[in-house]
Amino acid sequence: MKRIPWSLFLVAGFLVTGLALAQNPQAIVMNVGPAGSAGVVSFTLNAVDASTLNVQTAVAKSDTAAQVAAKIVATVTAMGGSTWSAQASYNGVPGAITFAYNPGTGWLPVSKITSLRNTASATMALDAAGAEDIGLVFNAGSSGSQSSTLTLQAGGAAFPYTLRLYGQSASQIVDGIVGYLNSAGIAHSRTGSNRVDIYPGPGAVSFTTNDPGLQGQVNMSDVWLSAAGRGGTDK
Repeated sequence: MKRIPWSLFLVAGFLVTGLALAQNPQAIVMNVGPAGSAGVVSFTLNAVDASTLNVQTAVAKSDTAAQVAAKIVATVTAMGGSTWSAQASYNGVPGAITFAYNPGTGWLPVSKITSLRNTASATMALDAAGAEDIGLVFNAGSSGSQSSTLTLQAGGAAFPYTLRLYGQSASQIVDGIVGYLNSAGIAHSRTGSNRVDIYPGPGAVSFTTNDPGLQGQVNMSDVWLSAAGRGGTDK
């Protein structure tokens, strides 16, 4: 299966959707920035055997990137025992964190990070090498709170898709995304009322939203290629 690099971003309280890796897990690197306000950074680590760890870390206003990363590492260390671990300063970057899981036979990188929420306005990004087919699933509709929006950038499209949210259902949101993909000429498949599988080719897929109704309610994962072609199952 062809592999491409791609990234997801969480900025100023925006949601970052989950990121799944291909069959041989690679390290997911979480890059954090300084906190703009006191708040909580939370997410779920997913292991290769479907075990999970829910991480919730309180940060203070003006915490540096290194301090935010250190607090996240401390949370994982305290909660994870001998099963989960986290390490900061990946490749010498103070705000870069990697995670690992030990099923009893040795340490492996986590295979997916999901349900990220951020109320501390701390810039965050997830980076990994992912499969070229991406499944985007909405588990709830929007709340339409004040100036709620979502933005999707897929493949080599010249412009991102930005939708103002006013209470649309999950199905209506996917309708809009499908229209964008059609206009941009990006291959995709509508595999459910609340789901679209995107085949972006040699490009990244990113998704952000500041809508409270969608925070933690959108999942992104690799879509496996079945023997018959596209439309395999999620890992």
